[in-house]
Amino acid sequence: MKPQWARQTSFVKASSLTIAFLSLVAAPFKAVADEGDSRFSDVPPEFRSARTLGMGGTGVSFVRGLDALYVNPAGIAQSKSLVSEGVLVSPLVTAGEDGMKLYKDIDAGTDTFDMISKYSNRPQHVGLQNVTGIAFKRAAFGILQSGTVDVYAGTDPVTGVPAAEVRGIGRAAASFASARSFFDESLFFGVTTKMVQKRQLSLQLNAFEAQEQLKGKSSQALLNDNARQGTGLGADFGLLYRITEMDTKPTLGLVYRNVGLKYGWGVPKGKTAPDAEKPTLDVGFSLEPGTRRSFSRIAIDYVDATNAYKTSAFKKIHAGAELSFQNVIGVMAGVGQGYPSFGAYLNAKILRVEGGVYGEELGEEVGDLRSRRYFGRVSVGWLE
Repeated sequence: MKPQWARQTSFVKASSLTIAFLSLVAAPFKAVADEGDSRFSDVPPEFRSARTLGMGGTGVSFVRGLDALYVNPAGIAQSKSLVSEGVLVSPLVTAGEDGMKLYKDIDAGTDTFDMISKYSNRPQHVGLQNVTGIAFKRAAFGILQSGTVDVYAGTDPVTGVPAAEVRGIGRAAASFASARSFFDESLFFGVTTKMVQKRQLSLQLNAFEAQEQLKGKSSQALLNDNARQGTGLGADFGLLYRITEMDTKPTLGLVYRNVGLKYGWGVPKGKTAPDAEKPTLDVGFSLEPGTRRSFSRIAIDYVDATNAYKTSAFKKIHAGAELSFQNVIGVMAGVGQGYPSFGAYLNAKILRVEGGVYGEELGEEVGDLRSRRYFGRVSVGWLE
C-alpha cells in the first residue's frame, strides 16, 4: 500500500497536455522503428524555489526557511526564532512560453498540420509543484509533490523523419533536515534525509511509429505502459560559512546532493527502476548589503561542480540579484545557463505571491535547446 502522500502526484496532470500534443503531431503517419539519443542532457531538479528562479537559479548560499530543506539544509540554522516558517500549501506552476497557446489550440481542435508547423523545433514544458511543511530553528520537515514534462517535436537530423521526444519526471518526497550553527553563527551545517518516490517517462518516437503506440490508447494508458517507478532513500549535506564582521555578510555555500539516492524499492513486477540520481556538488557565494528599511542581495552559483552530468561549464553558471523593501515587496533579476530571468514578489507574512520569467537549457551546450518559461507561486501559512 502506497503512503497517502505518494498516491497521486502532479506528474499525471502535467503529462496530459504534452501527450495530447504528441498524439496530434504523430497521428497521420504509419509505424516504423527508430531510436535516437536523447535531446535532454540532465534531469530536472527535485525542487524549485520561485525566488531562486527569479535570481537566475542561485540560492546555495542564502536560502532560509522551508526552501532551505531542499536547496541547502545548512540555511535552516540561520533562523532567529523557534518556528521560522510553516507552509500549508505553496503551489508552483512553470510553463513554456507556448504553453497557453498550445492548450488553446488543442482545446479548439486545431488542424494537425497547422500544429506541426506552428510548434515544430520548439521545446514545450509544463511543471507543477507543491510543498507543505514546517521549519524550526534547527530542524525542518516537508512533503513535496512535483512533476515536470518536456516535449520536443521536430525533424530527426539523421533520418529527416518528423520525430518527437517526451520526458516526464514525477516525484513525491518526505524530507527531514537537522542543522546547527557554530563559532558564533559564522559556520552552519545541515543534513537532509529524504524518502523519494520517482516516476519517470521517456518516449522517443518518430512520426511513423507513434501512430502504432498511440492507437486506441488514452494518455493515461500510454503513461502507464512506458513509465518506470521506484522508491529510494538519499541525503543532502549542506555548509555555509559567513564572515560576520563585515556588513555585507559575504557567505560561501556548499551542498552535496542526492547521496545514495537509488530507486530500488517498490518497482512494479516486470518493470525497471527509474534512473538513479547522480550526486552533485553545488557551490555558491553571496553578499547582502542593506539599510534599516531594505536589503539587497547579489549571488553567484556554480552547479554540478564535479560534472556528473557532462554538460558545458557555461550551463553551470548562475548569477542573480534581489532588492527587497522590508521583505514585503521585492524584485529579482539574474542570468542562468546564459538566459536572463526576472521576478517579483509580494509577501504579506501569511500569503506570498511570486512570479516571473526564466530560461533553461535542455541540451548539453548553451544555445542547443533553449526553453523560455514563466513561473508563478502562491504560498499560504506563517511565512519567512
